[in-house]
Amino acid sequence: MIFEPKVKTPGRTEFLTSPRVCLVDIGVVRAARGCDAESVLKCVCDSTHPKFLRWVFNIAVKPAGKIRELRFWKDELTGEVNKWDEPKSVIAKILGTVGSFPRGEIEVQWTITAQTVSRLVRAGELAEVNHKLTRASLAAFLERRLQ
Repeated sequence: MIFEPKVKTPGRTEFLTSPRVCLVDIGVVRAARGCDAESVLKCVCDSTHPKFLRWVFNIAVKPAGKIRELRFWKDELTGEVNKWDEPKSVIAKILGTVGSFPRGEIEVQWTITAQTVSRLVRAGELAEVNHKLTRASLAAFLERRLQ
């Protein structure tokens, strides 16, 4: 289970997740905030919204298409981040210090399927060397896909 409620603190959402998970899907955001998907989407990239979500990434294979596959930075949901940090700084925090990542690790960290990772590699969105995804390609991907 990715999302499990913890102790409620006024003005702050706390929940337990695997420390390996960095990006979560809209279902986790809905559960954490107790709202529907439409309400979550209204918060994305609208800095005037009281529950503004800044660190949202579209990981869809075709980002210009009709389907968006959004991932939200878990740390933003807990209220422990600066919404006005530089994207490179946040992406460095998301990726940590690892130089390259096995596909399976990115599947867990980004809450993404193996098929989507394969499609992104085939589309040239992510680079794979010796069965590992390169840090540089993951960082560039996240920077391009920031909503």
